[in-house]
Amino acid sequence: MTEYKDIDIIEGFQFDALKIRTEIEAAAVAAGLSAMDTQLNIFHREGTIEARQQFLAFNGSLHPDKNRTGILVHESEFNIIHPLLKGSYTEEVCAIIKQRAIDDGVKLGRVRLLGLNPKSCYSWHTDPDNVRYHIPLKTFVEAFFVVDEGVYRMPDEGKLYTIASAKWHTAVNAAFNKRRVHLVFDTYTSDTENPYETTLEDAATRFDTNNIY
Repeated sequence: MTEYKDIDIIEGFQFDALKIRTEIEAAAVAAGLSAMDTQLNIFHREGTIEARQQFLAFNGSLHPDKNRTGILVHESEFNIIHPLLKGSYTEEVCAIIKQRAIDDGVKLGRVRLLGLNPKSCYSWHTDPDNVRYHIPLKTFVEAFFVVDEGVYRMPDEGKLYTIASAKWHTAVNAAFNKRRVHLVFDTYTSDTENPYETTLEDAATRFDTNNIY
């Protein structure tokens, strides 16, 4: 298993953070949502037809006991670009990260825009994937991560970072009135094994504090 640094930057990548954020927020508004929605799927599952649900369905935890559906889904199912982002710069960026993931020996699952409101944080949690890719779209010094015992930042908008997401971690936005926004790429390694396909006892042991993010 590859050992990942708590937080790391992948050199050689620079994306237009404002263009990505503007495209996604405009698409959200066109779908009848708010540009300030905190979790938006960029790719959706087959059979999800309505534009709002293409952004929102399974945008949190995939654990069937936590997503309020009781349905077990796999990261690989989120493979259809939202129609309002078809042919966009955002789609091009996702294709680049998909190839980078392949080069790193993993596969891309969900891609989501995650907004973190001021004076808020996520729960202390682990994720089932060993690594996630982040592109900060809007960030500042008051936004940071805590991974195990370390405090880290992803300071540069448009750069590509990784987080060792299987470790205990959280994200914090300690700003008074600024919203942090990242484009986040889940990963997986097996098309057949689902980390959430466990007994309830196992799930409680592994994911009882697993954040919806």
